[in-house]
Amino acid sequence: MSRTSKIFLRLRPVLGAVVFLSVGFGLVSGCTTRSSSPSPAAASRKPDDTYVVRGKVEMLPSAAKPQAEFMLHHEPIPTFKRPDGKLGMEEMSMPFPVGSVKLDGIAVGDTVEVEFGVWNRTDRPGFEKFELLTIRKLPEDTELRFAPPKAAGKP
Repeated sequence: MSRTSKIFLRLRPVLGAVVFLSVGFGLVSGCTTRSSSPSPAAASRKPDDTYVVRGKVEMLPSAAKPQAEFMLHHEPIPTFKRPDGKLGMEEMSMPFPVGSVKLDGIAVGDTVEVEFGVWNRTDRPGFEKFELLTIRKLPEDTELRFAPPKAAGKP
């Protein structure tokens, strides 16, 4: 098997997740696209919502692009506010722009708790950007709950 084939086989799950998330965010946000550089208005304002979630680090930015995205497989977020007014985000692998957060001491496979911000579009329903705000490494024996979310306020 060629070196290229081996690399593709290792990256196939990540590429599949990226395609899934790209399509999923387009559907959830009313087929809007998220640009890597937010509008000046979004860059100058605080996030509309923030969420704290635990997950497992799947991919870190390269040394050549330290401010690039990293991939986190996170637990469900039952209180996540979607553009359609419904609550909940299922567990998934999701890319997060790192912003100014330092990832020193964080490695692929680590269990972490992150806070991320969500900026909503101001011109139509949808998200303009997501960005990592904080990250904290959790103990190795931390158990994560990877299951569909329950509606907020229901047992």
